[in-house]
Formats: sequence, C-alpha cells, structure tokens
Amino acid sequence: AADAVALRASPTSWAAQRRLLREAGAGACEVSREIRSILNKLTVEKFQQLCSKLAQCGISTKDHLVLLVNEVLEKAASQHHFMDMYADLCLFLDEFFVEHPVAQCPGGFRGVLRAKCRESFEQKLKALEGPQELATEEQEQEAVKYKHRMVGNIRFAGALLTRKLLPGKLLPLLLDVLFEDPTPEMLE
Repeated sequence: AADAVALRASPTSWAAQRRLLREAGAGACEVSREIRSILNKLTVEKFQQLCSKLAQCGISTKDHLVLLVNEVLEKAASQHHFMDMYADLCLFLDEFFVEHPVAQCPGGFRGVLRAKCRESFEQKLKALEGPQELATEEQEQEAVKYKHRMVGNIRFAGALLTRKLLPGKLLPLLLDVLFEDPTPEMLE
C-alpha cells in the first residue's frame, strides 16, 4: 500500500469534462434538464430544499425563465392536488429573481409569468378542435383532458391572484371571458 501511485484524471475523462462544464457555466440544455429534474421531484415535503436547488441551477437567460414558467404552468394545470405548492414556488421564484435579476429580461420572473399565463389561458380558451372522424369515445377522452387542463389553468390563475403575482385587474377580465361563452367547461 505504501508503493501505491496516485491516479491522475485525464483531461478527456468524464469527471474532467463535467468539471469544465460547471466552470464554464451550465448550457441551455443542461439548465433545462436540471429544471425538469427538480420539478419532477418537487413535493410538499421536499419543497424548501428543492426550491433552493432550483434557484441555484444556473437560470441566467430569459429563455431559461420562459422554460421554467412553461414547465410550472404545465405541471400546475395537470396536477391539481399540488396547485398551491406550485403557486408558492412561483412566489419564491419571484422573490429570488427580484434579488437576482436575469439579464435582458426587464420584467423579470413576474413579467414572464404574467405573459405566459395570459398566453396559456387564451390558448386553452379556444374551442376544443379536432378531427371530426374521431370516434365518440376518443372525442369524450379529448374533452375530459381539455376540461381538466382548463380547470387547472383557471384554478392556478386564482392561486396566483391570491398571492398577488398576477394583477387584480385580471380577475374581472377572467370572469368576463369565462361567462362570455357559457359552456359547461367554462362554467365549472
């Protein structure tokens, strides 16, 4: 054991490559993978730990913020039981990005969140369209998926409104749009 020679890592080894990547800053692909990985693990029990990890995962561009907001909106719309947790995550991220602003993103996290919420809401409000040759059962499944996402979208907007992450003037507009076309999906 006294004659043991220490091993040296080659400059092309996996460990050396990972170290270079960390030193150079995370690339867009690496950041997006890390964002998705953290959000997939997010639970109420691990909330504080993973929020901190998410804030430190290398989000440094507007594209990173847009990706983060899109992922959070998608998860909130489909996982209704975690709705409040995702709204609290948005509150945490808003506070974090006020203190640590992202370059070339004047509105910051809140601006991206508002824009994406509006875009998502408008997109989901469009009538459910699809090929007419779908079987009745397939149409019903698509309608159920649409309704689930629409309800999730509206509930998440409400959760963000209660946390003052969306402007209060949005509520009357939201209600006007919902009651403009009194379909069962909109009235729920």
